[in-house]
Amino acid sequence: YIPGYQTPPPGPKFAPVALAVALYGYAINPGDFVADHEFAHTFGANHNPDHEPRNPTPIEPWAFGHWARHLDGDVAYGLRSIMSYPEECEAVVNPCSRILYYSNPNVIVDDWFHTGIANQQENARLIAEIAPIQAQYRASVGRIFADGFE
Repeated sequence: YIPGYQTPPPGPKFAPVALAVALYGYAINPGDFVADHEFAHTFGANHNPDHEPRNPTPIEPWAFGHWARHLDGDVAYGLRSIMSYPEECEAVVNPCSRILYYSNPNVIVDDWFHTGIANQQENARLIAEIAPIQAQYRASVGRIFADGFE
């Protein structure tokens, strides 16, 4: 669930639905970071803004993933943050690899890819702001995997 997207905003009313689900078959794919992606949704992190359907009620107007294209000589490729989907990037350039970063304009990968755009695509900032609220949802961690870590 994403807070504020047909659910309450972050806080006590969102706590009962603050959960993320990732199918094992997807979660173990190297380089996909599916568990990280789904977990970030519970903070209010959204996909890249050009991905449909777009969240019409984001917690913050800049809570989106990011992707970009790069040309290195005759070779073009793209990179995308954890919350960014491949379709929009791969329509422009292929490959478009997902990297283990949430969108953040202060993080640069491969000397060209700013993983976010200030005040437009900053999921890392959103997670940092929502984390203190979300940390109060449960008194104890309890069981975090349905099958007890197996």
